[in-house]
Parts: sequence; structure tokens; C-alpha cells
Amino acid sequence: MNRLITISLILFGLAATALAVPQAEVPEAVFDFGHVAQGKVLTHTYWIRSVGDDTLRIVTFFPGCGCTEAPVIDSAVAPGDSIPLTINFYTGRYVGRVKKKPKIEFNTDPKYVDLAVHVTVHPENKELSVPVRVQPALLDVSQFGERPRRRAKFLIENLSDQDLNLKMVDSTLKSFEVKLPDKVAAGETVEGRIQVFEDKVETDFEESLTFKVTNLESATFTVPVKRMYRPDD
Repeated sequence: MNRLITISLILFGLAATALAVPQAEVPEAVFDFGHVAQGKVLTHTYWIRSVGDDTLRIVTFFPGCGCTEAPVIDSAVAPGDSIPLTINFYTGRYVGRVKKKPKIEFNTDPKYVDLAVHVTVHPENKELSVPVRVQPALLDVSQFGERPRRRAKFLIENLSDQDLNLKMVDSTLKSFEVKLPDKVAAGETVEGRIQVFEDKVETDFEESLTFKVTNLESATFTVPVKRMYRPDD
């Protein structure tokens, strides 16, 4: 009797192993950078979850166009784990509303998970048709020489007659931290700040931060951040 139970358990285990399948989930597959200037590099991180019973593997990434790329950090994800996938998007000479649809191929069935990148691109010197002005269009924290340079500030001007609430929507896995006020009064200007993390001081990067005006429909803004580190110049 015990032998029969043992055999049954072995067969059950083999059947369970045979039925184990990988499965991928991207909780927030659509990201909107909102308003941004031409010729800038933007970054956003999607999170990929392994929600199946077997190891999830990333086969390849299809950018959808030459303006989008994503270096994959790790191609294997154990069941229950998650990994980040950071995409870089170059606004180039685009004007107006732009939508791109990169996708990821996995060892799953179906094979593909679609992502979506949205952005509204403006010529750099053109006033936006929204009641908010963000300056400058690029935060440059490049360091040439030995004198440390890790900080920069940007201004958010409220051109409307109502108080506006501000909220960061993308500042994770960046090379810097962001300090943003939670509101800007009608007709007033507030200051946001960034500071490069200590372990990123001796690196070059092109990234971005994205915030949203929560009480204005579709009012999202992205500020690119660039650093070149040349201590010997």
C-alpha cells in the first residue's frame, strides 16, 4: 500500500511539473510622459512580474521604432519575482501627440506583451497651450572639472486662476532624487529640485522625471535630466 502511495505521489509531481507554465504580467503597461520639448531623451521603468508556475524568460524586446530602446537587465524571472525594464525614448523632431507601441517577447503562450508610450512634443521655444509653464526644458547637471555639481532646480509657474496640486508619477530607478512641492497657488511659481545620488556622481546619464497636475485633465509634464562627468576638463 505504501508503495502505491509513493508511486502516486511521484506521478502527481511529474504531472504538476509538466503543467507548470510561465506567465508574464505588466501591471502598468501604458505610460504618458505628457508635455515635453523636442530633441530630449526620456526614461521610464516598467515592472514585469512572473505570475506563472515556471521561470519567465524575456526572449527579446521590439522597440517599435528607432526612437525607443530598452536594455534588458536580466532575462530570467523566477515565479513570484519582478524585474524592471527601463525604456529610453528620444523625442527627436516629433511635434504633437506621439504614440509608440513597443512589445516584449516571452517564453509564454501567447508570446507577446504590448507596452504603450505616449508623449506630447512641443518645439522648445513654443509656449504650451496649458496653464502651466515649466522651465528650463532640460536640467543639465554635467560636471567639468573637480568642482562638484550635483544639484539643479526647475520652476513650475501656475498661469491659471486656481490652485494646482502636484504629484510625482515617475522618479523611480533614476540617478537622482526629486523634491517637488505638493501644490502651486494661482498665479504663483514654485521650485522643484533634484540631487544626483552619491553613487551616481561619477557617471554619465540621460534620464527624466515626470510629474502630474492632478486637478487638470491630461496635464502631465516631463523634465529631462542630463549629466556628463569630466573631472579632468
